[in-house]
Amino acid sequence: MNRRLDQFKRFMRGRKVAVIGIGVSNRPLVHYIAKLGAEITAFDMADADDAVLSATMREFESAGIRLAWSVGPGYMDRLKGFDIVFRTPRMRHDEPALLSERERGGIVTSEMEVFMELCPATLFGITGS
Repeated sequence: MNRRLDQFKRFMRGRKVAVIGIGVSNRPLVHYIAKLGAEITAFDMADADDAVLSATMREFESAGIRLAWSVGPGYMDRLKGFDIVFRTPRMRHDEPALLSERERGGIVTSEMEVFMELCPATLFGITGS
């Protein structure tokens, strides 16, 4: 039994969550935390009429996952008042909107950071390009 995972699951229920970047890496996160009862707003720089983003929106809708969306130019303008912000891996941690949420008391993290905190196994990291 993973107590930290159980605590995370309870903690997520009813939380106001922002997920920035609805590309490949954050889609499984959205599916997971939606099942836990999080209230999710998805942020993405692509416009709503972008073919990939439109398909992603339909995917969530067909799975019964209701999201608020902030997309296109100025998509980060609505990043205010969230309990937890999951940033995309390519977004710098010192992005001004993220710093503002952190200063306000929000938790700013990423899908991988949470995975590493909750994984009960020993983790090894290999870097290189």
